[in-house]
Amino acid sequence: MMKYSILLGVNTERNNNLNNMRKRDVPLYHGLPNDLKNNGYHNIGFMTHTKTFDNLDYFLPANGYDRVFGKEDYPASEYVNIWGVPDEYMLNYSITKMDSVAQKDEPFMATIITVANHPPFLYPDKFDPVSSLEDERVMAYGDSYINDFIQKISEKPWYENTVFIFVGDHGNTHKSFESKKYDLPLSLTHVPMII
Repeated sequence: MMKYSILLGVNTERNNNLNNMRKRDVPLYHGLPNDLKNNGYHNIGFMTHTKTFDNLDYFLPANGYDRVFGKEDYPASEYVNIWGVPDEYMLNYSITKMDSVAQKDEPFMATIITVANHPPFLYPDKFDPVSSLEDERVMAYGDSYINDFIQKISEKPWYENTVFIFVGDHGNTHKSFESKKYDLPLSLTHVPMII
């Protein structure tokens, strides 16, 4: 989302040169957010971590998003690790913001980036692991909080006119999957999509 990656925990607010470079190097793309915005949609994005990670604070607004919410918008008391707040907290927070947009009778698109399947893994005390395998536990945890999220949204008046699309972050990054033909291995784009 820019020529130079930004790591978690980098304090970009103090570095004007880096901020100027991040603004200048934002690629512009045509896609669903732009088309929806041109048709009266209000586009909002949510992430658990800092908005500067992967330049999302500049990339998303430049590419059709009206508002982006991240770690900076949540109470510091909710931070759990380098990824910011737990997915469950962010999902509940996102519902309040989606309600606000829906009350204005505006159609909206919400993009939500979850991170529970990124190490370091963190499970709430109430979660009962279903397996001794880490990958299976993290998938079961994701299933449980996404189920809770959908259940809460199903009670909203705007639910009946909502489409959910789930996609993976990236595919396999193992060296054996890399191709010399492309800047990024094609295996990175092999992700699930559920509508």
